[in-house]
Amino acid sequence: MKKLIPILLVLLTFYTAQCGKSPKESTTQRVITHDVVVYGSMTCDHCIDFLKKADSISVKYTFKDVETNTEYYNELVKKIQEANYQGYVSFPVIEVDGSIHVNPEFQEFQALIR
Repeated sequence: MKKLIPILLVLLTFYTAQCGKSPKESTTQRVITHDVVVYGSMTCDHCIDFLKKADSISVKYTFKDVETNTEYYNELVKKIQEANYQGYVSFPVIEVDGSIHVNPEFQEFQALIR
């Protein structure tokens, strides 16, 4: 019995340390594993709103302003063509791990990065 008590104390310490992690910490860790690129414009209200929401949940992303950078614009056009997207393109266009999503609802985006 005396040998069992130190083992139980170690296990209890480990268990309480794991339980003490907040859900936000584990969510942030999952989000960071994705490669997220946001194509849009800083004059686009939808883009600005999307970026604010992404920042509020600590999403790591790269923003590419296609209005001010021709290289980013050409990159986006190429990716949309490669994705064989046939609809109307509106901003923001989100790339998650190589997959293109045109103006997704933020909840849809959150599901993609989980």
